[in-house]
Amino acid sequence: MSIKRLQEPPQRLDLAIERAVLRDLEPAIAVVHLKTAAAAIVGSLLSLAICGQFGMGFTSLADSFSHALHANMGPIACALICGGLYAIFPIAILRFVLCNVMQFRAIFRRSFFIMAAWFACVGAVMAWQGHHGDQALQFGAWIFAALVAAIVLGRLAGAIVMPIFDAPERV
Repeated sequence: MSIKRLQEPPQRLDLAIERAVLRDLEPAIAVVHLKTAAAAIVGSLLSLAICGQFGMGFTSLADSFSHALHANMGPIACALICGGLYAIFPIAILRFVLCNVMQFRAIFRRSFFIMAAWFACVGAVMAWQGHHGDQALQFGAWIFAALVAAIVLGRLAGAIVMPIFDAPERV
């Protein structure tokens, strides 16, 4: 009888595990918005420290990088490169800081349009504040590159399972 008790987990533990898995596989819409918005906003701040977005950067490195790009290529090519670089930060933040692998995959697969909307909102603010994003074609190229890079990076990041980031939470 005592061996049987050791083999069967208590019912409350089963329910707690089930709730935790469902929270990850089917996150609430508010959770999806909060996490994708936080990733997009913090990611934009980090990207502005490394690569000037729409002619606006937070560091001399970002300004130098932006000026070097603009000196060697046209504004559409710059927008494509900067949009691709921008996507690295929000995807990394969402995957490795805000979500475990299951929740990241669920958000990425089921709520990609929400993520795309937050990318567009953050990009629009950066374009409005900067001095290179005054053309719709530039912004369109930037958002296109950011979303394509997000798709590629999201698939790669969703395939990475790392114990340090994906340790099970205590129930």
